[in-house]
Amino acid sequence: MSRVFVFALTLVALTLVVQAQGLIVGQGVFVDRDGATHRWQVTPAHSLQWDGEIYMPAGVWFTPQSLRADSTEADFQRDEQLLDALARAGISDVCIVPRDAAPTIPAERWQRLVDALESRNMRYGLSLGEAGLPVAQGYVVAPASNRIANITQGGVVVFRAPYADHAQVFVVDTHDGSILSHTRVAVEQGVGRLPLQLQEGVMAIMVAYPHRPLADNGGFVPDVWDSYDAWRDGVLQTLGKLRFGKGLRFFADPLGRWTPPLEDDGIVPSSPGFRLGFEAFLVRKYQTLENLMSAWALSERNLESFAEAARQIPLWRGQKGIPQLYDLPTGNLRRVEATRCAYWRDVNQYRREALQEAADRLAAVLRRHLADVPVLLSWQRFHPMYVFAQNQPGVEGLLVVTAERGFNLAVKGMAPAMGQATESVRPTWLLAALAHDVKRDYADSQTLHSEAEALAQAGSRGWFFRVAEALTDNAPLQWLRSFQQTVLVRPEWQLPPKVLFFPQTASGICEVKKLPGDVWWLPSVREGAMVNVGRNYRAYHIRTLTGEQYVMWSVDKDRPVNFRLIEPRVFTAHLPDGTPVKISGKGRNFSLNLPTVPVVFTGSGTLFPVEAAEDAVNELARLIKIGESRRVDVGTGRFRWQQARDNLRAGQVYTAYLLASEALDELVQRLSQYLWMEAETADESNFDEIVDLPWASGGKVVRLQNINDPPARGYFLRYRFAVREEGNYALWVACRTEGGSPLLWSVDDNAPQPPESTVSVGGYGEGFGWIRMGTVRLSPGFHVLELRVVQRAGEGIKPYVQWCDVVLLTAENIIPQGTVKPPVR
Repeated sequence: MSRVFVFALTLVALTLVVQAQGLIVGQGVFVDRDGATHRWQVTPAHSLQWDGEIYMPAGVWFTPQSLRADSTEADFQRDEQLLDALARAGISDVCIVPRDAAPTIPAERWQRLVDALESRNMRYGLSLGEAGLPVAQGYVVAPASNRIANITQGGVVVFRAPYADHAQVFVVDTHDGSILSHTRVAVEQGVGRLPLQLQEGVMAIMVAYPHRPLADNGGFVPDVWDSYDAWRDGVLQTLGKLRFGKGLRFFADPLGRWTPPLEDDGIVPSSPGFRLGFEAFLVRKYQTLENLMSAWALSERNLESFAEAARQIPLWRGQKGIPQLYDLPTGNLRRVEATRCAYWRDVNQYRREALQEAADRLAAVLRRHLADVPVLLSWQRFHPMYVFAQNQPGVEGLLVVTAERGFNLAVKGMAPAMGQATESVRPTWLLAALAHDVKRDYADSQTLHSEAEALAQAGSRGWFFRVAEALTDNAPLQWLRSFQQTVLVRPEWQLPPKVLFFPQTASGICEVKKLPGDVWWLPSVREGAMVNVGRNYRAYHIRTLTGEQYVMWSVDKDRPVNFRLIEPRVFTAHLPDGTPVKISGKGRNFSLNLPTVPVVFTGSGTLFPVEAAEDAVNELARLIKIGESRRVDVGTGRFRWQQARDNLRAGQVYTAYLLASEALDELVQRLSQYLWMEAETADESNFDEIVDLPWASGGKVVRLQNINDPPARGYFLRYRFAVREEGNYALWVACRTEGGSPLLWSVDDNAPQPPESTVSVGGYGEGFGWIRMGTVRLSPGFHVLELRVVQRAGEGIKPYVQWCDVVLLTAENIIPQGTVKPPVR
């Protein structure tokens, strides 16, 4: 490592320390323009204490007309009219959210609005704008989507790459996986054209890696690497001229308002600043190149520096693509063992930490140079970057921006955000900013009050409703005022929320909800996983801030359960609200009554109910009898049943369960009056890829997410199957029911048709449910089912999107529920 680079790393570290000097985590002292001091502190209840009293704002947020580049005097007068209406109604809490970026708005316009707020005794927060840092540029690594398969002749291959300026394009021989060519292709108006020559008899796949602004799936990556300094300087140059009075309470959106992209989006920024930062991250994490090359599972240990490692672009993602790293400057390729390579884990971790660090750095700058008040990030989706693991001054709160209504306000917005605030090591203030207009979207005070209260019960300690225009009817503001007057007389809202966490990977089995004892059940980004404990029970383990937890519950009713431990140990159990659960027994044998409410075990390790193994053994015995009555050969099943029974008697509970479960799966397939086909086992398919989802049937789904136009027949899944008897068969498909492309279906030579119903049943997982496709008359013998996608998931340049989990064909009157197979009758 060069001395220059070491010096650069040291300088960055010193800068962070200097920026935080004089600041205290979760508290501060604001000196207003009149010289008065105001002490504040964020409490464990996620509220703000200001001048010794709890401050819970209940007001409005709006976008001032006067804070626009082209604003006029009339615009400022309209803003004043709105502030006057608020003051007359007794609304004193306001959040200002400019449309434009803060540095682009002249300081005198900011000051004029601040003075207008102060003159009306308003308490206010200032967002640095919906626009902020520019979007980072980089490569999108989605080989499952950005590919064209089955190319058999030369010519010009046309592919789509919206918003890209160019793409790195590889052509691969489908026979042996060798790379036939690599070309940098210019993209114009979202279309790339690759001149291609192929030898006769060669079949190839073209894979494109577009270079474009890194925005997708409702989020984007702000350029905190090459644009941060200019943004910080612009903010200080503009807002540093302002003089704030006693009404200022917080800043929001220090980098502008943005939503982080999903963790598995496959995006890699390409700027020099990103590479330098990634290099420093790799140095800190691995210390030696040998450690890095081992973690990245390189076939040849030929990286010569961390700088060289930081500029690599992966050509695979998930199970698709080319298992090699591509060196942009040199064009060199390095083969890796993709299933073991830690590259994606490293780049996602660094990107997340870089965004957190940039927000913290600018928050510290605002507190030191503008006003020492809390700085909040806007929260718009569950994401690991909102859990702050560094106990240092910086971002002190989350402003939860939500467009949900009713019940979903809590379960899809505030409650998950509250969970992330609870998992952060620093105190975190929680506010809500609703997208609903207080005038247009609320018919009465009861609706407004109920939604505000739902947010409060989920952890909100402040509420801002939107005002889009001047109010002619004062009633909505009176409704808000009446709610504000009740806020501080609710002592339960000044207590820390009670939370039980489940691992995010278990989101399809666990659900965000309130458990008995006012405990929220919430997802966590911390390490954890589901544990298979049979059909009638559910369990997971998770590593929390306080240690390892093992959580188990009964699916449908309270059940007595017994545990036989391999080694004696002492453990405890309690309900989510802390109520102890009585455990009987000693040594290696214990029992308790397991309710449908999760029970938290500490010190237990993984526990497996004896009853789960007994249930599997008994169900296997029942199916063996059914098979014998139908004259089906059940010899293998009987042998497995005997093995499972003997292991159960010997105390080998889990082994008995595994033996019985394996035989059960086989017999269910042979004896059931329905066909249960895992969607990812299609005999033919041009969907993109098979992806792991822990809560899906079989742990996998088949996914389509492709921007390119499909072949003439569309994107398809094709299944060959047989039925024994003639009859009418209902077809069900378990798939993503929200935000996907519509599915068409056909059997044999019938024309494709849409689903019989678009209403899903038996919902499960993250937006999955069962769609009844229709009914078909089948004769005994073999048939072919085809599911087809021919429409994009929306207007414009949306991709073709669909995720399929299970196909169910049944002659019985069955309504499927989740991933549980119907019982054999």
